[in-house]
Amino acid sequence: MSNNLFHFANGELTQDGVICWLLNWFNCDNPRLKEMAESLIHKMIGNVPVESVEVFQQFMKIDVLVIVNKAIGIIIEDKVYSSVHDNQIERYKNELEDHNHITLEGTDYTLDPKKLKTVYWKTGFYYDYDKVVSADRKIKLQMLLKLLKPYSDESEILADYIARLQEIKKWYKSYKDVTNLEHLRKECYTQYQLMRQFFPEKKWKKVANKKWEHYQVYHGPYGKPYTKMIVFSEKNKSDDYELAWRIDSDNGGPYLSLRLYANKYDDEQKERHKARCLEYKEKMEALITAGIEPLKLQWEDVKPRNRENAREAVVFHLHLKEYLAHWDTCKEKLTQTVRNINDRFLELLK
Repeated sequence: MSNNLFHFANGELTQDGVICWLLNWFNCDNPRLKEMAESLIHKMIGNVPVESVEVFQQFMKIDVLVIVNKAIGIIIEDKVYSSVHDNQIERYKNELEDHNHITLEGTDYTLDPKKLKTVYWKTGFYYDYDKVVSADRKIKLQMLLKLLKPYSDESEILADYIARLQEIKKWYKSYKDVTNLEHLRKECYTQYQLMRQFFPEKKWKKVANKKWEHYQVYHGPYGKPYTKMIVFSEKNKSDDYELAWRIDSDNGGPYLSLRLYANKYDDEQKERHKARCLEYKEKMEALITAGIEPLKLQWEDVKPRNRENAREAVVFHLHLKEYLAHWDTCKEKLTQTVRNINDRFLELLK
């Protein structure tokens, strides 16, 4: 392994510092790196003449606040592998609009609320929620590499950062292979790729800053990685449950399951949940037994273990190991069969 600083300093706080360092080259006497900094500024605010750039960290919890021409504020929310939470970017913008007279390092600024810009700077993969995060501009890995590469000879630190970004890009390329069982077991990214082969993104109706929409893919936050996608939900005063496809692994290897999740689970709900699970399993058994093209799976292939008393009950459970071993020849038939099962089953619930 080369002695690259960013092998060791690879978190979001480091990247906050790198962003500040990149932009602050506007104030230094290297004309090439000043040009690079100005190009980054233009990516974030458009083709505005840049006369001054001042960079601050962690003001009002904003990762990086950039003030251009003493009046244009740029709010940068920086992520590497995680995603924003609690509508961070919009909250920061609202706070700066309400309190636009600020003092930083002894200097007073009056930011123009109409010129505030928000930037979501993420060098890791953009999962579904990242795609609907509201920001005026999104800085992504490929875009950043394209902008920085022409200046790599100007600084050893910059060259190391570019090399680190290229390593991240290479990692994602190598972990995209859904037939790698170990990657499927350990990495949400690989699970995401497989889920999107079963259910294309076009089925998801995107809503800005909205989580938990039907056909939006997300991931378990704790413990062993898993990937989940809701396809049906019911929320009212007496009931709160959802049906979701899940990709995970057990002793039999990677699997695809359809699960019934009870979000309310008091004594009354437990009985209702158990009855609903039994009903859904009967519907699924009848559907599979009738035969769904093109594969016509057998009920014994997808019959779940008895988990009717569990808050997370299983309606359909299919081990994928043998299919993944012959993915090139069976991918189309299996994915189409699963889509047909999904659509037909949801029709039964109407």
